[in-house]
Amino acid sequence: MTSEADVYRSASVIMRQHGDTALEVAQARANKLWDAGDDEGAAVWMRIARAIEVLRKTKTESEDAVH
Repeated sequence: MTSEADVYRSASVIMRQHGDTALEVAQARANKLWDAGDDEGAAVWMRIARAIEVLRKTKTESEDAVH
């Protein structure tokens, strides 16, 4: 089982590597794994996608608080 810390670390790396397309990249990887029959791997990538959404929201809220 992949820990939440690992999921969020992975999400952070994907965000640095792919910027604004990070969510789409994570979702595409999940879909590719589902198509290949790797449900466990796909589930991990969906957790990463959700973490990207959370991190984006947190970043947006913190930026709004500064302005």
